[in-house]
Amino acid sequence: MLHPVFQGISQEEVWLLLEELGAYSREYEKGEYLLLQGDQLAALGLLLSGQAFVEKEDVFGKNFLHLELRLDSPWGVSFLYPAPKGSDVSCRAARHTRLLFIPWERLLLPVSSCERARQKLMENFWAAAVLKNRIVMEKLNILSRKSLRERIWLYLRGLMKTPEDIKLFSPLNRTELSRFLGVNRSALCRELSRMEGEGLLQIEKNTYTVLRLEKTALLRSPPLFSEAMRFE
Repeated sequence: MLHPVFQGISQEEVWLLLEELGAYSREYEKGEYLLLQGDQLAALGLLLSGQAFVEKEDVFGKNFLHLELRLDSPWGVSFLYPAPKGSDVSCRAARHTRLLFIPWERLLLPVSSCERARQKLMENFWAAAVLKNRIVMEKLNILSRKSLRERIWLYLRGLMKTPEDIKLFSPLNRTELSRFLGVNRSALCRELSRMEGEGLLQIEKNTYTVLRLEKTALLRSPPLFSEAMRFE
């Protein structure tokens, strides 16, 4: 299966383009860092398989979880790219993960043998970057809420693929979710337990079933975190 960023490019063109650009792949084991905060990158990184988490450390050394990085997510494109002052995030493999690297400088130059494919790849990349910015704004929206319950509902809303979805799978365990929401783990567990007790949610490990939609108007907004890359 080709990475979604190659959408609109034939498989033959993809292989030719990657050869012309000098692309290469690398594999990472669970817990290994794909990227460290401050690293200088000379290539665009695309997730081919596996799963990783994007993290950021503040000036006090506290580590915050940004989002999950997966094949059908724009994070796989828009976080692993060269930045003048180095990467402002770290990225850690959650399981065995494989990445494709494309030298950035070569990607910016015309390729006579497959120029149409190169231009389409760049178009897809920028479309993914725009979607990433939307997701960043949604994350800021979550963190701006003073109520932990509101943060939880907004996060669950982002997991919905359709407005009718009530059974939602989170890729984050309790510890990871607490870091994502900016709260301690015990506070998160207490609030989730209260929500279960009030008959709002049924929780089984990382699966959340919404039981009372009439109490959760926030969930009717369009999803963002579950949105796959689309470049129509």
